[in-house]
Amino acid sequence: MLAFLDTVLRSAKRGPGGALPDARAMLDAGAARIDELDEYPRARMRMTLGAAYFNLSLHEEALPLLDAAIDYFEFHDLHQQLAYGLWHRGRARNTLGLDGAIEDLRLSLDEALVSYGPASTDLALYYFHLAETLESHLDAASIDVRRSHLEHLETYRPDDELAIEKARAALGHGLNLFGRKFEGAPLIAEATMRLRELADPLDADLIQALFRLANVHAEKGDFVGARELLQEGLAKGDELWGADGEPTLMLQAEAALISLDLRQGRFEAAVQAYEVLFPRMQAQLAPRNQARVSALYSYCNALSRTNRWARIIELYVDGGGLEDVRALYGPQNSYTSQALQTLVGALISQSRWEEAAQTLLQLAESYPEGPGHAQDRALALVGAGQLLVQPLEQPDAARGAFEAALTVAGEGPVFLVTPGGVGPAQDAGIVALLQLISLGEPLGWEEVEGWKEQLADRRESLGLE
Repeated sequence: MLAFLDTVLRSAKRGPGGALPDARAMLDAGAARIDELDEYPRARMRMTLGAAYFNLSLHEEALPLLDAAIDYFEFHDLHQQLAYGLWHRGRARNTLGLDGAIEDLRLSLDEALVSYGPASTDLALYYFHLAETLESHLDAASIDVRRSHLEHLETYRPDDELAIEKARAALGHGLNLFGRKFEGAPLIAEATMRLRELADPLDADLIQALFRLANVHAEKGDFVGARELLQEGLAKGDELWGADGEPTLMLQAEAALISLDLRQGRFEAAVQAYEVLFPRMQAQLAPRNQARVSALYSYCNALSRTNRWARIIELYVDGGGLEDVRALYGPQNSYTSQALQTLVGALISQSRWEEAAQTLLQLAESYPEGPGHAQDRALALVGAGQLLVQPLEQPDAARGAFEAALTVAGEGPVFLVTPGGVGPAQDAGIVALLQLISLGEPLGWEEVEGWKEQLADRRESLGLE
């Protein structure tokens, strides 16, 4: 392998004016000649080059090399090399928004436990990246991974107080993230206090803990305390990583600062801050990176509060942001639903009626099935039907929307949102029947009498007579 590396380095193309080849050029030269090696060293070199491409953020170039190396290591039961390859591939897939990232990282942890042994310090990275990836996909299974990591440390490394407190802080964050705030918030606060005592002042995990504790303060309404913690962490991060900063963590913290303005109703200030931050996120983070998509979601909410409708359409439709939200959070999720609602308002404000109607139909599908969201789904279908009546003048399509709303409507009051504003509290099923009757009578639809009977029965059953 040494002879191979010597040949590769000598063959790497120099830059302009005879400059020494850069890292990318040397990697490309190695990848081009990798078949000259025998089977085992070829697999090892593929792993090495794939990891190097990954470290240069050349994730697409890394994947085929890692795929081939993983196949070889798996076939020959080389657990340590397999763990390392799966770990890199899982992270690359996650960065690129590809399927299989979580499965790779789960398998890498299993293989690492086999190959390194339970007391190895190397296991921390495998636990960490699996949990972080699960959290980025809003998968509550991350809590179990965090807890397993903490239990592992307490069992095999009980004297490593620093590692244990870092794991406690991460577990607290996971609990907090998935709604278990009574468990998570105190754990974050306690662990962060201990990290201040144990860790280097510029420790990256301490910086992250400060950011997470800031979120706890913000959720309690202590915006001053939250801002102080974020600013402290950002100052430490600038000192640790330099002017460019560690992209995801530092950009997330800057977005969290802006969110404090949002929570306090300072929408204009939030919009102006996002106009500076979001282009940097677009330049440094992958389209479906959780931090970037979360910031996009909050940015568009701020834009809606300041009536910047055209910019929302630019970000969600022209820039593909809505698809990124849907891909990250899932097609049936409250974040997806809120993004669609925001987009509907923007499209209506710009008189883009056809797109608004179609988006309302998508909004109906974004709510989970079942009685808990029946009124929400019906309301969206009614809104689509109203637009299909006027101004789109598509009565048959409108009828389909109203009938679908009637089918899914549950019981209970809702607020009917129309292009003209917010109407009185009404049951979505009643609204759908009224719309069907109003639409069908002048067109002579024979079902009108039946709809009138259903309307009377529904009003009686809800005690609205």
